[in-house]
Amino acid sequence: MTAPYRVAGTVPADSPLRALAGHTITFPARTQDDANRRAAELCQAGAEPVVWLTRPVPWTPIALGLAGAVLGALAAAITAILNGHELLAAVAGGGMLLLGAALFATLIHLEMDL
Repeated sequence: MTAPYRVAGTVPADSPLRALAGHTITFPARTQDDANRRAAELCQAGAEPVVWLTRPVPWTPIALGLAGAVLGALAAAITAILNGHELLAAVAGGGMLLLGAALFATLIHLEMDL
């Protein structure tokens, strides 16, 4: 599951931490207490922390919509083949491929968030 909080801070130019971490440091945090602890760590390093709440993406409705669209494109392709419209069937097949690739990526994101 992705962390609902992010804590970021800009490291001062004269800090030795900048050589290790770079210009901006970002930490994930699962709870408000973790976010507060990470912000305190950034303050000790001399950075100005910023804490924000990330919004989860509703992957399940997106996946269901894409699956429905793939099935719709399949029905359109079958109908076009039965009616003898080869070009329309090819277009529907291409749509199925694109929607299937988008569904695959959506399901990967859904699995990562579980």
